[in-house]
Amino acid sequence: MELEKQIELLSEVRRVDAAPFLKTRIDARILQMAEDSISSGWVWSFAATVALLIVVNSMIFLGGTSDSPSSESGAYTITQAMGMNDSNQLYND
Repeated sequence: MELEKQIELLSEVRRVDAAPFLKTRIDARILQMAEDSISSGWVWSFAATVALLIVVNSMIFLGGTSDSPSSESGAYTITQAMGMNDSNQLYND
């Protein structure tokens, strides 16, 4: 019974006419999206900025490492002010 109702509903489906110039509108929108794409100048600028940030960060990380604490470093000043041990040695031998 239920199957017959569904088949009967399907028989009532009619073909729908598309709006006039629908394909023309779709084609125009696709062309507009292609024109609105990002220019290669912006892509190269973004890539150069990212590369510059990577270089600066690597210089900071690699250039800022030292085995002895300097009296100018902020972490050393804070540990001295709080009376903390500034050594990385975990155990006293």
